[in-house]
Amino acid sequence: MTPASKVILLLVFSLFSHSVYSQESQMVPQTAHVNGIKTAVISPDGNYFVTAGFDYLVKIWDYKTGKLLQNKKTEAAIVNSILFIDETNFVTGDSRGFVTLHNLSSKNPVLKRKISSRQINTVKYDKKGHSFWCAGYGGFFMAVDSDSLTPMFEMKNFQAEINASAFLPEQDIILLASTSGKIYIFDTKIKSLIDSSEIFSSDISGICSFNGGTEVAAASFDGEVKFFTFNRNTGLKQTKIISVKPNSMFTSLEASPSGNIVSATTFNNEIHLIDTKSKATKSVIKAHEYTIAGFGFVDDNNGYSYSFGNRTLIWDLNNPSSPKREISGQTGDVVHFGIGSGLLVFSTSDGSVYSIDLTKSFSTTKIYQSFSSITALVFDPVNISVALGEEDGTVTIMSAKTGDQIYQSQLHSKPVLAIDLNPDYLITSSSDKAVKIISINNLAAPPVSPVNLGSRFSAIAFSNKSQTIALGSEEGLIYFVDPVTGRKESTLGGHTAPVNSLKFNLGGNFLISTSVDRTTRVWNNNDLFNFKTWQNKSGIPYDGLFLSDETILSTGDGGWVMQYELKNDSLSYFQEGTQSLVSLRKYNETAVAALSTDGIIYMWNLITGNLKYLIHLKNEVFSIFDADQSIIYSSNGQNDIFQPAGFGNNKLFEVKPLNTFRFNF
Repeated sequence: MTPASKVILLLVFSLFSHSVYSQESQMVPQTAHVNGIKTAVISPDGNYFVTAGFDYLVKIWDYKTGKLLQNKKTEAAIVNSILFIDETNFVTGDSRGFVTLHNLSSKNPVLKRKISSRQINTVKYDKKGHSFWCAGYGGFFMAVDSDSLTPMFEMKNFQAEINASAFLPEQDIILLASTSGKIYIFDTKIKSLIDSSEIFSSDISGICSFNGGTEVAAASFDGEVKFFTFNRNTGLKQTKIISVKPNSMFTSLEASPSGNIVSATTFNNEIHLIDTKSKATKSVIKAHEYTIAGFGFVDDNNGYSYSFGNRTLIWDLNNPSSPKREISGQTGDVVHFGIGSGLLVFSTSDGSVYSIDLTKSFSTTKIYQSFSSITALVFDPVNISVALGEEDGTVTIMSAKTGDQIYQSQLHSKPVLAIDLNPDYLITSSSDKAVKIISINNLAAPPVSPVNLGSRFSAIAFSNKSQTIALGSEEGLIYFVDPVTGRKESTLGGHTAPVNSLKFNLGGNFLISTSVDRTTRVWNNNDLFNFKTWQNKSGIPYDGLFLSDETILSTGDGGWVMQYELKNDSLSYFQEGTQSLVSLRKYNETAVAALSTDGIIYMWNLITGNLKYLIHLKNEVFSIFDADQSIIYSSNGQNDIFQPAGFGNNKLFEVKPLNTFRFNF
């Protein structure tokens, strides 16, 4: 039985247990990779396009329409290599040492195995040898069985950092391109290195073969593309050099399916198309606003480029003056938000702040316009007010309904990092290492400024019960400060990286903290010790809150919302979001909301733990998806952001005007 057929058999079971539900009931927000594209590949039939980003997602697109069909999570790992093994199945290798088999129509992996603690940079399929050859950093080079992903061979004591590879099936050879400028020649029949050649003085960024494996091209950070003839008996013999030195460096290299053209991308955003017969540059395309991550071919006449931004450009290579279209998705405009008392308050990337009455057909009021970026926002649901921190150090308090200004002052000389507004105090911290404390009852008085703290504080919390301020530092320490005197009263140590968020429970006896060190910690404030720590299974936790004195929610990378019960020491998970969730807010007693890195607000029903609403804003157009009713509400009457998941699209979702919308929990 072939590897592909075994994969399909595994898939049949997977489809019965998972995919039918996902195809019928899930929505896919048509969003781009938030932090840039690392690698991309088109399916052999040219119908599907698979991209992997720095946001720990693999996205599957319809290549012809640009419609996003599916998101696959990679559990806090960056996929560095994608390889189709037939029309519908592909394999990935990632930064955490996992090899994963996927099927286009299945939400969950068909098979996944961790084969190393080192990063996998490249995966090649040896169909004859029934194996995947995987290579990466730290001298990692391994063959795994293509059916089970179990290791079959590993190179021992291989002192090389592998960036790229080329498989020459006609000659049973793998060429391993390293960061030292060497190309290692490995014989897959005898499973041994047979030669090496130092051809560059810097990192080799790409390598490919053509003409039946008898010719090879390699590119480097030196700013050169070199061409070679290759024979397994005589090795590599250089025939031509194409150079852009000292203007730039080559960052990737790819051959067309016919081998007639190779593409080499540069650090200064150029695509060089080179004829492999004449070894002459055919054309140079200037593309993308961010560094180009790579270029791929559909055939000799069509190709695509992708960058560390979030766009993929589609090219007609016979007319490369401009791309003929792009695949980019969308990203929401919401950057910071607060919610409660029937209001949603949020800021956008252009410094605008809006207030939405959630009880009156989503009526929207612009309450503030900043001339610098909004860097922090907190909503006080008791007094229906909002406090803003800005990039220039300005701090503003205003009515969340009308925008009437209550207070404004440039409290800091550098960007505001964190802010807390409560019925007693306004508390701010900045990258200027200052903390300011102002009594709400006397906003005109000079602020109290704690001295000798000597750190930047990325998180603030206030306990009304104990009248104590908690400050979370970039070093991972948590300080308790007296709000009246500004005196540091005690210190909590445990986190090893910046603190992302702090929250007291209502009783003031517990404090929850999340950190870049990937842990969420619960502290006993009476005895000043950390009595519970857990890790976010998908990466960094960014925020947390108390639902009650002993029930905690936290969230972060991976899109999970985790619920922890202090009484019975139990951890459970809400239905996950697609992107990482950076802010978590309680709406009322039955609902909680979170903001994702792609600018979408997720709202969950606290009773069921199920996702209830998705809210998206782009260019002042609102779209809301009701997950229970399968209804999309839109302010422009169109469905341009939420789409049914899967490939058949046989589930109809009703679209209604936004003015008919009512929140219902």
